[in-house]
Amino acid sequence: MVAAGPLRRYGSGRPLVVVALGGNALMPAEDDGSQAAQQRRCDAVAKSLYGLVRRGFRVLLVHGNGPQVGQEMLRGEAAARQLPMVQLDGCVAATQGSMGYQLELSLYNQSPALRVASLLTLV
Repeated sequence: MVAAGPLRRYGSGRPLVVVALGGNALMPAEDDGSQAAQQRRCDAVAKSLYGLVRRGFRVLLVHGNGPQVGQEMLRGEAAARQLPMVQLDGCVAATQGSMGYQLELSLYNQSPALRVASLLTLV
């Protein structure tokens, strides 16, 4: 068992919670892979995150995007006769952006007063 020290408080003095969300949490195998299904999952996540904010926490959400990238690659292969393929890094960036947008939208719908930002990373 690891003993946890006191929560560090920076900036506003409110404690920071880091939430890590796997891509499968937003696109599990049992879903149809549609944007609408992923949006419903984002809405559920946002509701939980907003609960943390209401209790006084600052929240940093990080997420994976494995299944989303795979779906984007399959979409590109299906359209390859008509359009150039998008490379893997482009698919990663595209899904980071679309997932960030969906999560921001879900959080905005919880409370338009929330300050939310998405950040893409180079991988």
